[in-house]
Amino acid sequence: MPKEKLQKNQKYWLIVSDPYDYTHPTYGVGRILGEVLDVSDKCVIFKAAAPVTIRNVQGDIFILLNRYKGDSIDEVSTLAGVGLIYIDEAHYRDVKVEYVMIGALEKY
Repeated sequence: MPKEKLQKNQKYWLIVSDPYDYTHPTYGVGRILGEVLDVSDKCVIFKAAAPVTIRNVQGDIFILLNRYKGDSIDEVSTLAGVGLIYIDEAHYRDVKVEYVMIGALEKY
């Protein structure tokens, strides 16, 4: 049975698998609420409803990338490497991506 395709401009939970003990101050253990901004078979852009701090990096825009070669990332529940996009304060206007977790998107 095929998985459900992710939809742009829809709310989803980002379910955090690793680090296993990640806790969001509002949503609890292993969950971040947000919206999918863009979807392709290679990556998903996800905006958290509120800024997230993880591994000393803060931001609200995530990029989800295929974890395994050949996987499609455009389906609900597909495990992904998750990067947090942020501005490096030491180098003003330097946009960086820090890979901070493994996770998957679930329906809100």
